[in-house]
Amino acid sequence: MMQYQRVRQRCLAAAAIAACAIIAAPVLASRIVQAQVTGHVTAMLGDASISVDGKEYLIAAGSAAFHSMQTVHVGDQVSLIMDGPPTSSASHVTVILPGPSQQ
Repeated sequence: MMQYQRVRQRCLAAAAIAACAIIAAPVLASRIVQAQVTGHVTAMLGDASISVDGKEYLIAAGSAAFHSMQTVHVGDQVSLIMDGPPTSSASHVTVILPGPSQQ
């Protein structure tokens, strides 16, 4: 009888954790993503990095930013969305949004 109660408690705990994960997923997915860096493109190093207002940012390989690098030119106004804080050297640009004059 004691064994049955332990198994039952573990199953209930697992079900509760799964329910929390299912409920939290849409909340996390629907958060608003804002541009973290906005400015003018001052340099580009192939598909690997972009410099905005003199500060260089690495491009995430295979990301939307990586694929849009062919349409971005020096002097364009852009907004960058990153996978981490813009001040971190470990962060990469995931999306490049055109400025108002490029839309």
